Amino acid sequence: MASLAATAAATGPWRRGVSRALAVRGDAVRAAGAPGRALLQAAVAGAGARFLASADGARAAILRTACAVPVWRLWILHLVDLRRRALWQGLACVAVTAALALRFPFVSLWLGAALLGVPHLISGVRHLAVRRRLAATTWIAVGGAMLIGVVQLFDAGTWTTTATSLCFAVAMGSEALAGRGANDDRRLPLLGMAALYGTAAVLWPLRSLIVLSHAHAIGSMACLALLARRRAPLAWVPMAAAAAVMVAAFAGAFDAWLPAAPYAPPSSAESLATARILAAFPGASGLTRQRGLFAYAFGQALHYSVWVRLVPDVDRPAAVPQTFRVAWSRLRADLGRWALPLAVACAVAPAVILIGGTTARETYFTLAYFHIGLEAAALVALLRGL
Repeated sequence: MASLAATAAATGPWRRGVSRALAVRGDAVRAAGAPGRALLQAAVAGAGARFLASADGARAAILRTACAVPVWRLWILHLVDLRRRALWQGLACVAVTAALALRFPFVSLWLGAALLGVPHLISGVRHLAVRRRLAATTWIAVGGAMLIGVVQLFDAGTWTTTATSLCFAVAMGSEALAGRGANDDRRLPLLGMAALYGTAAVLWPLRSLIVLSHAHAIGSMACLALLARRRAPLAWVPMAAAAAVMVAAFAGAFDAWLPAAPYAPPSSAESLATARILAAFPGASGLTRQRGLFAYAFGQALHYSVWVRLVPDVDRPAAVPQTFRVAWSRLRADLGRWALPLAVACAVAPAVILIGGTTARETYFTLAYFHIGLEAAALVALLRGL
């Protein structure tokens, strides 16, 4: 021990000298690379600013042209008010997504995930978890669902579906009990809803997953209505319209327009086939599966539009429409240094998912599945805070 102590004492100054030399060298390398990084950052920032300015200019030109037509001018001025805009935008999203899903359900699912999958995921996290506070136990449960998603990439088995659902139930229960803004009369029913879902997920995992896949869109519309309840009280009307469309679909109101063999893009046909599994309970008739496929595709497309367009419009300080430059500045204020990498991910994701086919789609859905539990927990928190 003495010899070791003596050796350490003797080599101490040498070690400190080497450490100082390495630190000086590292500072020199960083200093040498700093101008390059600064130039690159300035170039990217300049290109982005020019792109946003061009987009704002094009948008202004389109609005000026539209306002030159008296009928369009009246509608544009009418929709400046958020209270009216939220209602009509929501109804328009319901109509457009329903029309696309009715005739081309697989194309709707294919393009929706590729073009809007990553943006809607980022928007959901931003508006539900960044701008609002969730309980620490909720984050632990959601983190568990994320970890299970990673495990699922390695074919871990069917137990992962039940485990993920239990994580969702725990997250919902956590938000039912969190905070001080609600009495027991409100907490207990929400806690019971979480317990009921968790029990059903254990007893009937596939059926619970099918129900969740159809309820997902209505849940996002409920989040929209609750987030907008003070600024746009009529935002609940599109949710009611979406629910009516789904009920009408299963009742057979759209049977005459349902395609018997809808077109499926070949590159993702295997992945899209899972939509038939999530469309209806096992043993359902072919017609019921057709109806369920429309309802599932409609719900997915509507869910994307809620988080990409409708929620950001009602959950911002200004009631009037904002420019692209203002939108980007507010995104950076919310996400900080993550804003640019996530924006790049939104730009790259469509090509990756479209070209990658089944493998890319399944990877995206597996890793993004956690956000269903996040939305369910946030919805419970919004209901608790009423």
